[in-house]
Amino acid sequence: QKFAQDTRPVTEEGDDAPPEDRKRPSSMHCAHFKFAYTQATTRERVEQELEWDGMELGTFAVRHKTLPPDARAENAWVISLVEASGQVKHYLVEDPGQGAPLVMSGSTVSNTVPLGSLLDYLKDSSNYQLRRVAFSSQPWYHGPISRQEAEQRLSHMPFDGAFLVRKSTRHEHMVVISLMAKGVIHHTEA
Repeated sequence: QKFAQDTRPVTEEGDDAPPEDRKRPSSMHCAHFKFAYTQATTRERVEQELEWDGMELGTFAVRHKTLPPDARAENAWVISLVEASGQVKHYLVEDPGQGAPLVMSGSTVSNTVPLGSLLDYLKDSSNYQLRRVAFSSQPWYHGPISRQEAEQRLSHMPFDGAFLVRKSTRHEHMVVISLMAKGVIHHTEA
């Protein structure tokens, strides 16, 4: 697959760590959900993206959560899930480190150390209906970037078929597919 991955630093409102210390986590590789990280960094933004994605039951996204320096966990994420009520529920997942099981919303989840294993566990659970990764979590989706920014990102991948999908900056409910073909970058709204 030839797509431009979004490797921008992850930031969060109030995050005072220098940008070089806030790297986007690599994509998760678990049995059912190869990509689940969203570019959204706030609760409001991920809800907006899930709404734009159709609010289908079981659609979810995972975002990295910045922890304060005195946190007990080594790492944390938030799983945002569209539930049967049509509302988005956010679950905090903490990694205490040292091979200990993950903690989700205050409860230890047995035998789940990597986040991918937790997602597989939740997919098979009747309590959490994880069904589909949000469109905005795909590695080829770059969010609301300009035409010029899309061209700049694709220029680093000078081969036919390289592409990215971005949210239109001119039309609220449109996406743009930017595609490299015969050395020329084409943009098509959808």
